[in-house]
Formats: sequence, structure tokens, C-alpha cells
Amino acid sequence: MPIVSRRNLTFQRPSPQLPADSPELGALAGHMRAGRCALFVGAGLSAPAGLPTWGALIDHVIAEATPWAVDPKLFPERIDLAEPVDETLREPVLAAIRAALGRARFNTLCRRIERATGTRMDLQVLYKLLDVVFHDSVDRSELGKLAESKRYTELAGHCRDRLGHERFHDLVRQLLTPRGDLPATHRDIVCTPFSCVVTTNFDTLLEDAYARYGGSGVPRAPAGAELGQQGTLLLDRGFFVLKAHGDALRPETMIFTADDYRRVIHSNPAFQAIMSGILLTHAVLFVGYSLNDVNFRLLLDNQLTIFNGNVPPRYAILSGVGAAECEILWRTAKLHVLSYPEGQHAELGRCLSVLADQDTSARRRKPKVTSVEPAEKSRLESLSTLVIDSNGDRLALELVQRRAGAPPHRMWIGGCAHPDTWRLAAQLRRADGAQSSGKRPSTTASLVGFAPNVVCLESDSTDSVASF
Repeated sequence: MPIVSRRNLTFQRPSPQLPADSPELGALAGHMRAGRCALFVGAGLSAPAGLPTWGALIDHVIAEATPWAVDPKLFPERIDLAEPVDETLREPVLAAIRAALGRARFNTLCRRIERATGTRMDLQVLYKLLDVVFHDSVDRSELGKLAESKRYTELAGHCRDRLGHERFHDLVRQLLTPRGDLPATHRDIVCTPFSCVVTTNFDTLLEDAYARYGGSGVPRAPAGAELGQQGTLLLDRGFFVLKAHGDALRPETMIFTADDYRRVIHSNPAFQAIMSGILLTHAVLFVGYSLNDVNFRLLLDNQLTIFNGNVPPRYAILSGVGAAECEILWRTAKLHVLSYPEGQHAELGRCLSVLADQDTSARRRKPKVTSVEPAEKSRLESLSTLVIDSNGDRLALELVQRRAGAPPHRMWIGGCAHPDTWRLAAQLRRADGAQSSGKRPSTTASLVGFAPNVVCLESDSTDSVASF
């Protein structure tokens, strides 16, 4: 009798390799140790601090630009209005619109129209109210569809025109004010020896992280719109944070709308030259971006255009990107994607932590911001920054003292007549040299722009010079 042998096989779904365990991370660490790795930071890295992503930011702006919107389906083809107004408001259609607006918004809009027309509540006021609500409702619906299509820059320009520049920038600044502590990922970034950081974010989380954890004060942080005055940025070989799209605290530097992109990014030789210099000489790591992020796509497209596909190593830590898409991105964009499962954003922090630990001295070797040597720096009580603001023929001076783990402390503020350029340059060099050699900074800094009519406005430290 023949014996039948049977074999059993079990298919097991392969476990994906996590980015922190990827060999590419070791290659990236090698570029870091050689001082040739630039970090590009997107909005996703600011989300843990309570800040909105691009999409959420645009949604807030749209809501502010259409404050009286309700569901446009509440409006029929026609609404007949008749005296008395109180009875008309109780009609089902108007009652539904009034309920959707809410009592507070309805009353506020009524009062504004009454003030504008100089009349009390009547059919004309009600007609104007319905007109405002209808157009805001239709506009919000249309703008929402554009937002779903990721047309953020066009939307930003439209809403800025509706709100006015000042109100628009005030809203953006409020939305980008951190509501929580600095995320742990930012501490890992500070502890990792990137040669520079480029961010498309408007917030100041990175500068705050370097001020708190870096031990060398606030790093140099020029905005993309200011690169026309930064011709030696790369030659100086100092660490910097490039705010590519500007700073919410300096509205004039913000690159937000399609017009801004054309003016500053696409038509600005200085911006193109600095970005080309960074991308030509560094391996690049993208974090905090998504494949749908408009800024991320622009950066990738710019690199491919500049280098014709022959680019230095580029890596991106992304969420939920499958093997097929990773292969496509490598073939079309020469991008090494380190993907982690959707929603497991702690894996990004683990990657940054592993990178920080790859170099055994990384946590001791902070990004170099000033020329102070470690032995000399230890003799300094703190590092100070002299802020100089020119206003016509006068200077406004402010000396700010910064210690790691403590908020900035203003030592004094003052003002003086504007000195000539050569004398001001010499005074600034002496002030910087005094700090580098371990001397107290306020004594020499107070002499910047010194003239007999200098007046001390405020002094919070006995280290200040009383005569200025």
C-alpha cells in the first residue's frame, strides 16, 4: 500500500522594516559626521506643539474670511419677505437659517447692518442680512473644495485680500503661537550635528529649541525673503536655521500666497542661489512632510530641475508609504523613503534619537552658533545678544541675556544717535570680541553707538553701565 506524504506551508505577511532599523539611517549618520547633512523640517514636526498643519491653517483662514456662512442648502431658490419682520423670521426657512447662524451671530450681523444703513430692523436690513449670509455660505463651500484639492497658496492669497494684510497676518500669528511645550523631536534635532536646518514653517519652535537645549543662544535664522543680504551665509560655515518661507513674527518676510512664491522663490536669484548651494553640497533629510505637502513637492521639483536628476543623497522619513510608492519615488525623484506605519508618529522621534546617538559625541557637540571656544565659554556667566533697530537717524538698543533652560532676560535697553558705519562696525567687533574672551558683555555692548546724548531707558542688572 503506497504511503502519501503531505507537506504543510504557511504564508506569513512580512513585517516591514522600521526606519530606525534601516541601514540607510547609518549612511545618513555618516554624512552627518562628515558635516554634510542638512535637515529640512515641515509642518508635521510642529503639530505635537498644538500648531496646525497647512490644511488646518487654511481651514481656519477660510472660516475667518467667511464668518457668516451656513449650509448653502438651507437657501431655496427664493425667499419672500413681508411685514411684519417678526412674523417673517418665524417662517420655517428663515427660522432654519437663523438657527444655523446662532442667536449671537445673527444679532451681531443685524447690529452691524443697522449701523451701516442707519436704520432699525426692517425688511431692507433682513434682505441685506440674507445676502451676506448667502454669499459667505456659497464662498465657504467653494473654498472648501479648493482646500480639498490642496490649492493652499491660491486660497491664502484670496483670503488675505478679503481680510486685509494686517488682519490676515494677525490671524496667522495667533494660530502659530505654540500652545504646549517643545516637542521631544526638537530636542533630538538640537542634539544631532546637522550642518544647517531649513524649515518651511512660520513658527519659532526650532529657534526656541536651540536656545533651550543648544547652550549657544538663538542661532542665526534668516528668512528666505532676506537672502539678498546673506551672500556669505554658506561661506561663513556657521550653523543656521533658514526660515525658507518666512517668520510669523515678521509678516513682511512671509511667503504664503501664489504671488509670494512667484516673487520670492521662483523669481529671486538670491533664494535660488542659496538653496542650490545647500542642495549641491549636502545630503538632505526631510522630516515633517507628507507626499501631498505643497512645500515638499516644490522642494523636490526644484532639486530635480536644478540637478537634472543627478542629485546628492536625499532621504525622507514619511508615514504610510508602501513599497511600490517608495520604488516610484526613488526612480522619479532619487528619494530614499524611510517609511513607518500610518499613525505611528513616535517612530519619527525614534529615528531622530537614533541619529543623535549614532555619533557618540553628538549629545555633547552642539551646533556651533558663536565663535566661543568650549573652555572660554565655561567662564561666561551666560551668552548675550545685542539687538539693534535703526529708526531714522537713531538706534534702539537692547541687550538680551540667554541661559539654557531659562527664558531670555533683558539686561537693559537704550537709544542713541546713529553713528557712522565705520565706527559702528568697530564697536560691534569689540562687543563680540569681549564676549568671546569671557568678559562681561554689557560693559562693551553699552558703548555701541555711544554718544553724549545716549539715554538709559531701563536697567535690570547691576552689571549694566549706569552712565549710558
